[in-house]
Amino acid sequence: LDVEVKALRRLGTQMTIGCGNLIPHEEILSAFQIKSERLLSNTTLNNFLGDAKNSVERAERILFLGENIVGAGNRHKLTNLLRAIVADANFSDFFMNKAEPIAQRLRILTALQDKLFLAEIDDDHKRELCDRLDGLCTALMETNRLLPKLCDGQANPMAKCVALLKFIASGMVTRGDAREQTQRLALGFLREPSVLQSYLTTPRGVDMLKKMQELGT
Repeated sequence: LDVEVKALRRLGTQMTIGCGNLIPHEEILSAFQIKSERLLSNTTLNNFLGDAKNSVERAERILFLGENIVGAGNRHKLTNLLRAIVADANFSDFFMNKAEPIAQRLRILTALQDKLFLAEIDDDHKRELCDRLDGLCTALMETNRLLPKLCDGQANPMAKCVALLKFIASGMVTRGDAREQTQRLALGFLREPSVLQSYLTTPRGVDMLKKMQELGT
C-alpha cells in the first residue's frame, strides 16, 4: 500500500503540473480522491496496519497515509483510526515499558507529535492527539524523575539552567506541559541572584551564557 500511495501522489503532482488548463484542477482532484478512497478500503488498511510491529508503528503508518492521500472524507477516516490507536492501552504501554531506553521512547513521542502538528487534521482532534502524547511524555519524566536527575549533578543554578535547556533542545520533550514544566524550572534557576554574580565575576559565567545562546540558534 505504501508504494501505491507514493505512486498516486507522484502521478497527481505530475498531472496537475503537466495538464495545465487542459483538465480542470477540480476534476483531477476528484479523480484522485476516489482512487484514494479505494486504496483505503477496510481490507487494504487492515493488511497494511496488521503487519506493523506495534501500535506506535501503526500510528506512524496512518500519518504517512494522511500525508499522501486526497479528500477530507479519507483524512477523517484516518484520523478516527489514529485516535483509536493513540487512546488504546497498548499505545501507552509501549512508552511505559522499561525494556526500551527512556531517551529513545521520549524521542519517538516527540517526533510523533511533530508529525501530528504538520498533519492535515482538524484543530480539535489535533489538539486531542498532541495532548495525549504530551501527557505520556510528562508521565515518563515524572515517573523517572528526569528533571531532578538532570539538575542534581550540576554545580550551580546556571549549569542547571543550561542542562534543562539542552534537554529541551535534544528532541526529547513534547510541546505542552512537559516543555512548560522544564522551561519554568530553567527560568527559576536563571532568576537566582547567584546566576548574575557568576556571569559578572567569572569566565565560567560567560561560558555558560554562550552555551545558552547556542541553544537558541
